[in-house]
Amino acid sequence: MQAFQSSNVALRAGRELIEEGTYRFRAFPPVAIDLFENWTDNPVSNRSWQWHSASFNFMPWLLALHASTGDQRAIDHASRGIESWHQRFVAVDSNYEFAWHDHATANRLMGVLSLLCHLEMFPAPFDLGFLLPDFLRAHGDRLCMEEMYSRHTNHGIDQSRALLLLATCAPWLEHADRWRDVAIARLEDELGHAFAADGGHVENSPGYHQFVSNLFTDVLATFGDALESEFRERMQAKLVQAAGFMAWIVRPDGWLPPIGDTECKPAINVYHTLAGTTEHANVQWVCTRGREGLRPEGWSRTFPDAGYFIARSDWQDEAGLPADARHLVFRCGRVSGYHRHDDDLSVTLWWGSDWLLDGGAYAYVEEHPVRRYLRSKWGHNVVVVDDGDYAWARPGAGASGSLAQIDRNPARPVVKGETRSYPGLSASREIAVESDGMRFEVTDQLFATEGDSAVRKFASLWHVPAGKTISIEGQSVRISDSAFMRELHIRNLGIDFDRIHVLEAFPNDEAPVYSKELNKFERCKLIVFERSCARFESRLEFQLRDKRPEHRDVGNLHSRARGLLRGYALAPAAWWPPQGTHHARKISARFAQAGKEGVTGPALVEELLAMALVRQGRHKPTLHLSNMGYPDAGLIEPRLRATMRMFPAGEVYLPAPVQRVIRDWSETERQLFVDAVHLLHARVKPGADMFNSLVNSSQGHLQDVFWRGDENAIRLLVLRDPVDAALSAMASTRPAEGWRDHADAAAAVVRQVERLERFAAWTAKQNFALIFRIEDFISEPAPVLEEIGRLSHSPVDLRKLASLPRMQHGPAAQSDAELAALHGVPVREMLRERLATVTASLSYA
Repeated sequence: MQAFQSSNVALRAGRELIEEGTYRFRAFPPVAIDLFENWTDNPVSNRSWQWHSASFNFMPWLLALHASTGDQRAIDHASRGIESWHQRFVAVDSNYEFAWHDHATANRLMGVLSLLCHLEMFPAPFDLGFLLPDFLRAHGDRLCMEEMYSRHTNHGIDQSRALLLLATCAPWLEHADRWRDVAIARLEDELGHAFAADGGHVENSPGYHQFVSNLFTDVLATFGDALESEFRERMQAKLVQAAGFMAWIVRPDGWLPPIGDTECKPAINVYHTLAGTTEHANVQWVCTRGREGLRPEGWSRTFPDAGYFIARSDWQDEAGLPADARHLVFRCGRVSGYHRHDDDLSVTLWWGSDWLLDGGAYAYVEEHPVRRYLRSKWGHNVVVVDDGDYAWARPGAGASGSLAQIDRNPARPVVKGETRSYPGLSASREIAVESDGMRFEVTDQLFATEGDSAVRKFASLWHVPAGKTISIEGQSVRISDSAFMRELHIRNLGIDFDRIHVLEAFPNDEAPVYSKELNKFERCKLIVFERSCARFESRLEFQLRDKRPEHRDVGNLHSRARGLLRGYALAPAAWWPPQGTHHARKISARFAQAGKEGVTGPALVEELLAMALVRQGRHKPTLHLSNMGYPDAGLIEPRLRATMRMFPAGEVYLPAPVQRVIRDWSETERQLFVDAVHLLHARVKPGADMFNSLVNSSQGHLQDVFWRGDENAIRLLVLRDPVDAALSAMASTRPAEGWRDHADAAAAVVRQVERLERFAAWTAKQNFALIFRIEDFISEPAPVLEEIGRLSHSPVDLRKLASLPRMQHGPAAQSDAELAALHGVPVREMLRERLATVTASLSYA
C-alpha cells in the first residue's frame, strides 16, 4: 500500500482516471470508459484487459492520488467501484468469466483491503454500510472453496495470500478462523510445489520465478511472526534456493530473458528477507550489473530439476564488461503445465544484444495465431517435423523431459536434454560450451520410438533479430551485427543438409515473430536447416567472433579510457562502418599531422588523456550545437571562440561500437574518454585554454552517431529557413561541372526535402536549452551569445564581438535567375511547396 501511495506512475494514472475517466492498464492503450456501468465491456478485444478491470487494478492509482492531493473524488470512485461490483456480481449470480476468476478475485480483495488500510492513515468519508462486510465475506468464502482453488500455481499462491490477509485484517468476520487455517495449509503445500529441488520455479518462465519469489517473500515479511517456526524456516530456506537460481537466469544487462511467458524487463532483487546472505548479494550483483553485491562464483551452472543450463562469460573475467558478456540458456523438462511452451531443447543466446531469440509471451489470448505460434515448437530454437500443418498445435507440450550434465569438464561442460514432446519420436540435444564462451556445439538426434522408418522433413530452426545480417555460404551461416562489429558463425559439422535458407514467411503467409513485452510482437529472421530422412542427426558449431580492435590496456589508473582511446584513435577505420569512413579519415589525418610534428601516435594518446584529466572537474558544460548543416556552424563557432574562449571541436561523432563499450562505464571514465575525443578533434595543444568546448552536428537526427551520453551538456538548436537550408546544401553538393541533366537536379531536390523532413521530425522529439534562428543571429548575435554565456557560465566579451566583421547571408541573397542557372530547375518555388510542412513545424511558414 505504501508503494502505491508513493508511486508517481500511479499518481499520473489516478489523475487521468478522475479527470478524464481514462483507464491506462499496463501494456494496453488508454481507454476512456464508464467501467462501472458495464463491467463486462472489452474495449480493446483482449481478455487480459478484462482481467485488469476485474482485478481492480485501478485501485493503486486512486490511493496514490488521494495520498498526494487529498482529492475526495478518488475515494468516491473506489467506493462506487466496490458498490457497483457488489450489486452486479456478489448480490446476484453471473456467468461472466471474471466475476469469480481465481486470480482476479484474489487481486480484487487485496485492492479493497489496501484501500481500507489507506483510510486508516488518510481518513476520508467512506461508508458502504452493510455492503462492505458482505463484499469481504463473499470473497473470503469464494477463495476458501476447494473447487475455485487453483492448486499448485501462482494463482493459488495469490489466492491463499489474499485469504490469509483477509482473515488477519478482519478477524471479526464469520469464518475468519477457517479462512486462516485453510490459507496457511495451502501456502505450505504451495511452497513444496512452487520450486524445483534446485531452486528454479516450476512454471517454465523466469518472469514467474521472480513473481512467485516475491509472493513468498511478501508472505514471510507480512505474516512471519504468525506462522509456525518450522514453516518460516522452510520458506526462508526455499527462498535461498530460489535466489540461487535467480542469480543465474538474469542476463548480464540486468534484464530477464524473454523465455516462456516472460516479458523482457529489468530484474528486481525481491529477496529482501535474505538481506545479509550471500544469495541476496549475488542477486543484487546481477540486478545492478555488478555495481553492488557479490559476484557469483563460476561461469556455468546446471539446474537439472528445473530444467535449465546457463553459461555466462562475465562471471569468469573481472575485466569483462556487461556489454561484452554472453548469456546462453538451454532448457528442457516439464515440471508444471502452467505458462508452458513447447520449448524443450530450446537454446537462447544474448551477447551484448539478442542473437538467438526465444518467442516470448505476446498475450494471454490462447487462440490468437501469434500466441499459438510463439507457444509451439515453431516459435523456438528447436528441431521440428515439417508436415505442412502450420496451425501451431502443441501436441507434446504435456510430455516429460529431462536435463543432465553428462560431462563435468570445467573447461567444456556438456549437457544433454531428452524429451518425449515429439509424438512417436525420441528426441535429444547435447550442448557443449567452451569456457571462454566464444564457441559451443549443438548435437541433435530424433528418431522413431517404434521402429518407424518413414521419411520425414526435419527442420532445425534458429530465430535471430531482424536487424542482423545473414549470409549463407554452402553448409555454413554467418550472422553479422555491424553496430556491435560482431559475428556468429554456424558451421555444419555433420551430415549435409538438403537446404539451408532464411524463411521470410510460412506457406500460410504468416511471418516469424517474437515478443519482448505483452501485447506487442515484432518480425524476426528464421534460419532453417532442412533435411528429409528417417533418422535426423545434426551437429552444429556456433563460433562467436568479435571484430572490434583490442581496446583494453594492462594499466590500472584509467586503463579502460586509455585502452579504448588507443584502440580507437590509432585504428579508427576498424570501428566505423563503410558509410562512416570519412569520420575515421579525420582522426587518421590528425595523427598523421602529429607524426609530421614529431609526436608518435601512442604519445599523442597519452597527451590527450593528460589534457582530459586536467579538464576533469574544471571544464564548463559542453555545448552541443545541432543545425541543418553546412554554413551555420561556420558562422557561430568563430564568435563563440572569440567572445567566450570556447574551442570548437567541429563535428564529433562516436561510432556505435564505441558508444556501446562506454555506456556501462562510470560517469568519470566515460567523460574522460569523451573529453579526450573532443580535444583530439579540436587539435588542442597542451597549455591552451581547454575548459570550454563546443561540438556541432548537422546529422543529429541519425541514430548511433551523435554522442548523447553527457547528461550535463547544453544542447542548442539553430534553425534556418528550410528553403535556404536546402539551397545551401544543394550548392555545396553540386558537381563542379554542374548537374548532368534536369533529372539529377530534381533528384537533389528530393534528397534535400527528405533530409529536412527527417530533421524536423527529430527536433520535435528533443529538448533544447535554446533554440534560435540563424537569420536573427546574423542580424544581431549579441542576445544569442549572452544567453549561451548564461547557460554555460561563461562571460561574453562584447567588445571582441564588435571588432569582428559582419556576417553575410548565404543563398537567400541569390536571385531566382541565378538559382535557375545554378540548378536548371525553378528550385525556390518547388522547395517552398514541398517543404511547407517542415517550414510550418519550424515556425518559418
